[in-house]
Amino acid sequence: MGGLAALPNWAIWSAIGTVATPAAVVAALKWLLPWWADQAERRRQGRAEGNREWEAKLKDRAADLDRREHEFKQRLQEGLAECERHCSAIKDQFETLRDDHKVVVLVVRIALPKLQADAPDSPEMRMIRTLLATRFPPDPNIPDDMIALLGLLDEKTAAPAAA
Repeated sequence: MGGLAALPNWAIWSAIGTVATPAAVVAALKWLLPWWADQAERRRQGRAEGNREWEAKLKDRAADLDRREHEFKQRLQEGLAECERHCSAIKDQFETLRDDHKVVVLVVRIALPKLQADAPDSPEMRMIRTLLATRFPPDPNIPDDMIALLGLLDEKTAAPAAA
């Protein structure tokens, strides 16, 4: 009797295991390596798709931000132009009012002395004194006794015309 039958069972199974284990490992690796490669490729493609999606979203967001920035700059320029027009109109009005004021002051300087000389106690002259005193009160740095003397002087200049 010879051959395999003469060997104990464990030896036969050990021999089969010695041959089968590397064969099983090789078969497993043949299946596992392509599967890993496929998984890696799928992950890479998924990342690439994800990256493309993110890139598209970022491009859309950048375009939206550029559009909003352009709109903001446009509104800012329009507002600035409106402010400049408004400022120019106010300057023109100011110049007109200043010219009118110069004429009124000149007329008052010419007419007021004549009115004060002709009718110092007239109702118009009293109204003028009241308006001027209200609008232009005495300087707070002038001593009180001087203000009182100025009041007396006003009374004396108004009194001779009444007599």
